[in-house]
Amino acid sequence: MRTLNIHSFAATPALLHAADQFLTGIGSHKNFIASCSPGLQNVLWPYVNERQDLSERWNHPNLIIPFLFNELFNLQDAEKLKTICAAYLACDHFTHLLDDLADEKQREDQALLAHASHLMLSRGRKLYVDITSDPSGFLDFFEKYLTDAMSGEQGLWKRVKNLKPYDEADFNMLRSRGSMLNICLAAYCDIADRWNMWSLLEYAFGEIIVGIQLLDDVVDVEKDFKNSIYTQPLVTAISKLGNSEPAWENISEQLIHSNGWTDSIAVAVSFIERGKAELAKVSLPSICSALDNIILSADELSKAIISARKASTLSASVKVNSILKLPIIRNLSH
Repeated sequence: MRTLNIHSFAATPALLHAADQFLTGIGSHKNFIASCSPGLQNVLWPYVNERQDLSERWNHPNLIIPFLFNELFNLQDAEKLKTICAAYLACDHFTHLLDDLADEKQREDQALLAHASHLMLSRGRKLYVDITSDPSGFLDFFEKYLTDAMSGEQGLWKRVKNLKPYDEADFNMLRSRGSMLNICLAAYCDIADRWNMWSLLEYAFGEIIVGIQLLDDVVDVEKDFKNSIYTQPLVTAISKLGNSEPAWENISEQLIHSNGWTDSIAVAVSFIERGKAELAKVSLPSICSALDNIILSADELSKAIISARKASTLSASVKVNSILKLPIIRNLSH
């Protein structure tokens, strides 16, 4: 399977040029973290470590997609490409820290997480504004999508021990949670003066965001259960048990032996496929290829779940644990 890293997708001149600039932007983000106080560094570095492999290549889907935008926009300004990368990373880091604040309530460094999240948001905002043609107008985009992202996070909190089946409002919540990606899209449209692409791209990536968020919920089932956040696969599994306070072993049985886990994967793929169909109308073949890789990983995960049902000598929780350690999980986590 194709490895998700920047250089593996740098197959066109526009992407080859952008690859080195994005890696410079990654370096800029890391240098900023290194300049922070030791306490802040303790909560900031894990984000970096999670998104790099042992060869120091940045290979997380969260950066691959924004990098591939340049196949369409073909920006040549090295400084702006580097800054887009650093700004995107800061905003993505902000949402990651916000997730940790909401999910990991037992952490002793909650105050540092809050400080770090505000620091990343402020940095991302400044970097974007520095490179856009109309700072005041761009800030309107920034504030809109920041508000959407915050609304999505608040919607997620309503899923705490909530067994209500997922509906369109929940999918909209997932779409809103990924709204910070739209800020990066707006920056590209502004710098390249390609606002004619905006409506199609906003819709397409809205669908893709929902799919990727659902896949993240699929692979985060154990962590979400421990944090009492009932995502779609957990809602499906727990509802079948008829017990609002089930043990993890019972949930594992449902994840493996009913269709809740695999059905959630199928729903996620359907969202990604809709977004990909829209992107096929414009010049973004490398993003479509990256999405194909994610879809392939999702299909492999479904097959692994179905195969695990036949391993009768293992407990359900052991089966789930072994599945969540598969290499393909990295391609499905954001």
